[in-house]
Amino acid sequence: MENNGVMNGAAFCAKCGAPLEAGQKFCAKCGERVAAAQEGADCGSTSCEESTAVNMETVNETAADKQVPEMPKACVKCGAELQEGQEFCAKCGQKVGPSAGAAAGAAVEAGVNTAINLFNENLEKAKKKPIIFVGVAVVAVVILVLIFSLAGGGKDFNKMYSDISGESWCTIAADGTWMQLDTNPYNIDDYMEMDAWNEIKNVLDDLGFASSVSEAMNQTRALDGRQSASSGDYSVSWTYHPDNGLEAMFEINK
Repeated sequence: MENNGVMNGAAFCAKCGAPLEAGQKFCAKCGERVAAAQEGADCGSTSCEESTAVNMETVNETAADKQVPEMPKACVKCGAELQEGQEFCAKCGQKVGPSAGAAAGAAVEAGVNTAINLFNENLEKAKKKPIIFVGVAVVAVVILVLIFSLAGGGKDFNKMYSDISGESWCTIAADGTWMQLDTNPYNIDDYMEMDAWNEIKNVLDDLGFASSVSEAMNQTRALDGRQSASSGDYSVSWTYHPDNGLEAMFEINK
């Protein structure tokens, strides 16, 4: 006999088909208010059997096992004890939600996941930065090497002796790789430009030549021809003639 919400002596909700306990005022599954006749009905009595018929497919569906989130142990409204999987309070009809602990746990988990993702993104960026920096540094070194190699190791007479490059007795190459000082630039008989001679000695000292080189220049004769000396990255050659004076050529060794 199946009618009026009773099947084989057991009471069920007329709306969703969930089983009902004796004295239950609201359905624990859907929150539907239980009819007065069902609230205190004895499921073995005739009144139980006269309840509304329930569709067996609905009953089977609601009876299936379903995974639900962690639920609170008591109703937040009336304090009635709640059973596992109960969605509405059977006493007052209050909708049951996940417990505060479960909600907090979900929030914490979401925050942790966000933090991990952000950390991973920053880590990837940090890994790329040194690569970019090293690449830029390598390019800069290559450029500097080229500049120094083209300018004779970075030494340039134009830069070192710019204060005398405008003198009539001083001539400097456009690329700065050689410089000539002439003690008689206009080839005047019995004339010697002392500023030129003093600057020759200063340059020899600046470039690290031994003092004997300037002494050798001072003792050079016309018949001695061209003389030369070296000191590290530099070399100097010179000639002397009474009509032309002393001419000294400084060069950067390549």
